[in-house]
Amino acid sequence: MNGDYYALGANINASVTSEWNSGAGFAPVSVNDVFNGLGHTITGLTINRPGEDYIGLFKALGAVADASIRNVGLVGGSVTGRDYVGGLAGKNKSQISNSYNTGSVDGSTDVGGLVDGETDGTITNSYWDTQTSGRSNCVGSGSDSGCTGLTTAQMEAAGEL
Repeated sequence: MNGDYYALGANINASVTSEWNSGAGFAPVSVNDVFNGLGHTITGLTINRPGEDYIGLFKALGAVADASIRNVGLVGGSVTGRDYVGGLAGKNKSQISNSYNTGSVDGSTDVGGLVDGETDGTITNSYWDTQTSGRSNCVGSGSDSGCTGLTTAQMEAAGEL
């Protein structure tokens, strides 16, 4: 690990991402360090890459032991890829905690409401909206323990929306 630490300083309205990259939206990034959302949300994120694999806000969360994504919420928006698609991450080989997704997630193979693709890492205290995401599972492959599917009403009651 490089020892880098990234924190989200405020909520982000990402609705303009639908116009980025000739309609392909936000380009997912890989992270091998710590991303802490500090309880903030990213609203209206659009990723429209139906011909690409490992798609989510983060393309991949690396295999470095201390890498993590935590304390961030994705509200609304849509994530579309081909294979190994999740709202938060396309691949998790480390740690995801205290995070959630309420946006739609679409793809062909191994698609999860929160994460998918080589899901060898751990997920704790994280959620996805089973209704708005269109997904009944947290991850498309691997184990989804530590990740709970909730309806929109349950997420609202839990204060996630």
